[in-house]
Order: sequence, then structure tokens, then C-alpha cells
Amino acid sequence: PRAALGAYTPRITRFSINPKYIGELIGPGGKVIKKMVETFGVTSIDINQEGEVSVCGSEEAVAVCVQDIMARTEEPEIGRTYYDCEVKTVVEFGVFVELLPGKDALVHVSELALERITDPKPLFSPGDRMDVKLLEINGRGQLRVSRKVLLEGYTGDDDDDDYTPAPPAPR
Repeated sequence: PRAALGAYTPRITRFSINPKYIGELIGPGGKVIKKMVETFGVTSIDINQEGEVSVCGSEEAVAVCVQDIMARTEEPEIGRTYYDCEVKTVVEFGVFVELLPGKDALVHVSELALERITDPKPLFSPGDRMDVKLLEINGRGQLRVSRKVLLEGYTGDDDDDDYTPAPPAPR
């Protein structure tokens, strides 16, 4: 046998993901996984019911594809700082950023800057990038993040920082 594989020899990388993400990774009718095969230029992506994933292709393509799959199936962690998140939508009450691939989070206007902001539209636009810290995941799985806590000069003494989630609405 040779000491090293040839440059054009396909590589197979196997790893496991949380089985709850299998459907999300495959997508409706296999749309997401087919797009990944096309985008990254891998030969195939196979997923079994236990969450074991096999990616086959060139060494570079497999590495990039595996990194993307790991990001798509990553669980957001409260207290973790996420760097270089892309602003997806700007609305009156804040901005939505892509925390992880396919996972958007709201940065409320009170969490955008040290000073009070009434309308974020003049300050932020889709495509901008920012660092944020995950503060909370509510009961509906919505992600609440802050840009303010990462800014120089933040002391935590603001009234806005005494955030208490609203109680569930009575039924």
C-alpha cells in the first residue's frame, strides 16, 4: 500500500449528529441535502436514522461540507458569543441576525447599543455584520441576543438589562 492517498482519491468522513436534525438537514423532498451536494461538490451525503452522517468527495470539499453540516446542527448555547453574524432583516423593534446557519435571532432595539435607539433602520441594513451574545432561548425556541453587552463601556447598570420574560398569556 502507498503511504499517502492520491489527490483525486475520494475521501469519506463519518460523524454523528443529533437525530432531531435529520429532517431539517435533508429538507423537503431532499432539497437541502441536494443543494449541499451541488454547492460543495461532494459525491454524496448519506444519513441514517441514528444520525450517522457519511460525506464522500474530495478532501477539500468534504472538509467544507462537514463544517457546514456541523454548523447547521449545532445547538445554540446561552452565554456564548457569536461572531460576525449577518443581519438578515431590520424592523422597527430590532434586527434579526443569522446566529447559525438556518437559525435567526432577534437583537431587540434595547440590546443594539449603549444609547437609546428608537428606530434601527437608519443604523443597520441587511448584510451588515455584528457580534452578539445569546441571552435566552424562550419556551417557543426563539433566540434573544444582545450586541450591547459586548460593547466597550457596557456596565450592566442600565434599566433595560433587568429584563424579565413576560409570563405566558392566560388561556
